[in-house]
Amino acid sequence: MNRYEKLFATQDLSLSRFDHPPHQAHDDPDEEVSTRWAIAFVQAGSFDVVHGGRSVRLGRGGVFLSRPGFVFRCRHQDTCPSDVCLSAAFADSVAEEFAEAWLRTSWAVRPSPTPRLAFAGRRLREAADSGDAFQVERWMLAALAALEHDAQQARPRGR
Repeated sequence: MNRYEKLFATQDLSLSRFDHPPHQAHDDPDEEVSTRWAIAFVQAGSFDVVHGGRSVRLGRGGVFLSRPGFVFRCRHQDTCPSDVCLSAAFADSVAEEFAEAWLRTSWAVRPSPTPRLAFAGRRLREAADSGDAFQVERWMLAALAALEHDAQQARPRGR
């Protein structure tokens, strides 16, 4: 079972906290298909993301990009997972401006984000913790700008 808590929402942007209820067994689906443009920042715990024949372990600090039609699988080692993610989701009208950058990135899953995404993710978490809607929106858009910039680099920085 998964749990979502919407922390912020406008017509174009939403920020949700994603986790699993404590002490409840979780069965990982064989396949998931994303229906939205989103950047998920792993806050705690760990899980594997399987995509395109590759499996990547994400832990705290990891980043996961999804887009409509993106097919993946998440696998948890624990029966009762403890991972927590902040998921910044973008309406098609916002994401279409960045769709090319999204598709140009050479990755969809990174155990360690690029410095720009790490900074935006950290500030986004702080804004969400403080409940400052203006700052949440600001740092969500900064994450998009970071993705755009990183997609222009032949080899984005970071591990």
